[in-house]
This record gives sequence, C-alpha cells and structure tokens, in this order.
Amino acid sequence: MNLHLSDWEWLRVVTSLLFIWRGIQDLRDRSGTAWKTEDERKNFCKFSGVTLILGGAAFLFNTILPDIEPWNIILLVAAYLACIGFVISNLCYHGSRDDKDKKWELPPLALPFSSCYNEKKRRRYFVMVKHIILWQLKDELSDAEKAAVKAGIKEGLEGLVGKVPGLLEVHVNINGLPTSNADVMLDTTLESFEALKGYAVHPSHVAVADGKVRPYTKTRVCMDYEV
Repeated sequence: MNLHLSDWEWLRVVTSLLFIWRGIQDLRDRSGTAWKTEDERKNFCKFSGVTLILGGAAFLFNTILPDIEPWNIILLVAAYLACIGFVISNLCYHGSRDDKDKKWELPPLALPFSSCYNEKKRRRYFVMVKHIILWQLKDELSDAEKAAVKAGIKEGLEGLVGKVPGLLEVHVNINGLPTSNADVMLDTTLESFEALKGYAVHPSHVAVADGKVRPYTKTRVCMDYEV
C-alpha cells in the first residue's frame, strides 16, 4: 500500500471517498443531489449509488494500491461499465418522455437497481393507463331489468381480456352501497395510452358497448390516468 502520496494523489483519495460516501447515501436514503423530480430520484437513486461506489473504489484502489492486479483493473472496468450503463439508462429514461409532467418508462438496464423492480403485479416496465367509467342506468328499467343489465355489462366487459391487445385487467363493480349515485363502475388497466385508443375502437369492445351498455345507460362519467 502506497501512503507516500503527492498532494494530487491525496486529492484523488479525498475525491474517491466523497464518491463512495455519496453512493452510500443514495443507497440508504435516496438523498441524491442532482435529481430533478421525486420520480427520477426514486428510479435512479440505487443505480446511482452502485455506480458512485464502484467508481470511487476504482479511483481509490488505483491511487493507493496501483500494483494489485487484476483487482484494480476489474474495479476500473466495472466502474466504467456502470457509468456507461447509468448514462444510457438516464438518456433512455428522459428520451421516452413526451412532456415534463409524464412519468417515464424505466429502461431495462436500470431495472435491477430500481425500487420499481419488485413492484407486485407489474406486468410491464413502463407506465400503464387506468380507464375508469361510472354509469347510471335508465330510470325506466325495473329492478329485475337493471340486475340483468348489470350482469350483462360485467360479463361482456370482463370477457374482453385476452381479446383486445394491451388490455391487462378489467373489473366491473355492480354492487354499490346505498350511498352510491352510480349503478356500474368499470375499472380497466391497459398497457399504454396507445392501447387505450385501440381499445376504444376494437370491434369486440364496440360490440359490447353498443349491445350491452349504451342502450341501457343514461349518464357516463370517465377518467383516464397514468399509473
């Protein structure tokens, strides 16, 4: 171990330790200093922490243990690869945005270090879309007719999973509490906004909408949002 260092080499040591400390902070409490948004920090803090620790360790080993082969070279290569991976992932991350307020797709390269990696039931590593609708049935329908209509809507819409591309989940709630002022609720999850647009005009969906929904409903309230 070489401890007879020049001023320049001591500066490298201090810089290396700062990199390692910054990486540990990112891994522990997500306290990165360069994140523009909370969503960006959430997705990249761990990746950044690993990259900073590898880079700092490589810099440190090459300064105080320059003759230890091949570990200093291995650390240096690992640090370079982590840095390249981080830059590519970040570029892809920002490049997939359409606007400043949109959440972004998470590049596969960043997934092993992302807090989103173990998210339950995350079928795709990109932003999904929720399509929520509330309907009121027509007043002239009897209670028995309303029950039959509700059952038909539920069967028809939930049966679209597997038929419409990008349609992940469909849940139709027909058993509201007495305090409700809607009769039927549709809770749909789709892969993307493009999938939602395709769902709206898909023949199977149109057939259900025209045959089981529109003839029996008087009001419709819809909300679409990203998750």
